[in-house]
Amino acid sequence: MEKTVDNMVEKCAYKFRSKARCLEEPYKSFPCCILHIDFPDKADPNYQEIDMEKNYKVRKRVNGGNFNFEGAKLSLVDFDNLVDDDRKKIDIQNLNFNDARIYGDASFNDDTIYVMLGFTVL
Repeated sequence: MEKTVDNMVEKCAYKFRSKARCLEEPYKSFPCCILHIDFPDKADPNYQEIDMEKNYKVRKRVNGGNFNFEGAKLSLVDFDNLVDDDRKKIDIQNLNFNDARIYGDASFNDDTIYVMLGFTVL
């Protein structure tokens, strides 16, 4: 269900470098969408659920051709041998990880990446 404020759909509080706000809906009671919220401590009972939701959202975006992950906070990035729902290989274009935080591994084996805009790994 969409959260509303004065008949306006509430959006993620994250602002991109361009100053535009993320258009995704906030995740549960958080001010940001699932990609932009911080991870809880690994001992937190919600950690695994949040990690799974983040990974699901990444796959959904990639399958839709959206490779903008600016500011995302992810446990890992696994773009090895990406295929869409019809099992066709996905070519990555305009991949953006500017200001993103990846707390684990990032893997891009056997993928074709046409433009890499930015990437930050902690």
